[in-house]
Amino acid sequence: MACPLFAPVNAIAKLTAGRNTSGYASGHAPILVLNGDPDNYWRPNSFGTTSLYIDLQVDTPLDAVALWLYDYNNAYASPCAIKIYGSADNSTYMLYANYAIEGLRTTQKEPTVLVELDTPASTRYWKIEFVSFSATYPRISCIWFLNGYSLTHNYQMPEQIQNTHFVTEIQTRSNANYAKSAGIGKQRSFERQFIFVNDADYDNMLTAHAASFGGVLPIFMRLYGESGAYLPLLFTSPLSISKQEHQFYQITMQLVELGFKRTQATGASQLDYGTWGITC
Repeated sequence: MACPLFAPVNAIAKLTAGRNTSGYASGHAPILVLNGDPDNYWRPNSFGTTSLYIDLQVDTPLDAVALWLYDYNNAYASPCAIKIYGSADNSTYMLYANYAIEGLRTTQKEPTVLVELDTPASTRYWKIEFVSFSATYPRISCIWFLNGYSLTHNYQMPEQIQNTHFVTEIQTRSNANYAKSAGIGKQRSFERQFIFVNDADYDNMLTAHAASFGGVLPIFMRLYGESGAYLPLLFTSPLSISKQEHQFYQITMQLVELGFKRTQATGASQLDYGTWGITC
C-alpha cells in the first residue's frame, strides 16, 4: 500500500510585487495566507473569479499546493473550483491543476485540501485562482507549496491516537472557572510506524523530515493511508530509526495535527461545527 507524504518546498514564499494590492475585505489581506495561522484568513470583496499571486523568489520544483479553507463547513455549490497556474515571468501563466471543490463539506469534512499538479513543474511565480464563487466568498487561511515523497512499502496505521479537545475558559476574580466547549476545536496526535526494505523510501523519509525542519513546518499525510483527507501534521520528536542489515529500516514518527479553532459555516441555517455533528 502506498503512503503519499508531502513536505514544504525549499523556498520562501512572498506576495508577488505589484499584485494582490486590492480587491480584498478589510482586515483580511492576502498576506495572511502565508503566516501559517489557520485562525486568520484572506477574503476577496467580490464574487466570481479572484486570484492570489505568490512569488517563490527562485525557480522551485513543485508537486502540489495545500490550502486551508477557513470556511471548510460550506458545501460550495457547483461549479466552484481552485485552479493552479505557474509562470516564469509573472506575465504568461500556464494551468497546472483544476480542482473542483463543490460538495467538499459532505465528502471530506476536513479544513485542508491538497491539489496535486497534473504535471510537476519548476518555476518561480504562481497564481491560485478561485473560480465561480457566488453563494459564499472563498476564505483562505493558509497556503503551502509542497513536494511529494511517496512511501511505497508496508507500514502500520496510526496507533495510540489521542484526541485533545479545546475549550474556552473564563476565570472570575474569585477564581471560579466557567467553560464552554462547543466549536472550539480538537487536536489529534498519533504514532505511525513504517517498515522499509530499500534505501529510496528511507531517503524520502529523511528528506521530508529535513524539509519540515523537524517540526517547524507541517507535512501532509492522509489520515487513512490511500484514502481520506490530507492532514497538516507536525513532528513532535526526532525520527526514531532502527536500521538492520540488508536494507531493513523500521521508523517511528510522532505526529500531531496542526491545531485550529473550530468555525461554523457562513450563511447556514444553523451553526454547524462539522465532523463532530454539533449544531447550535
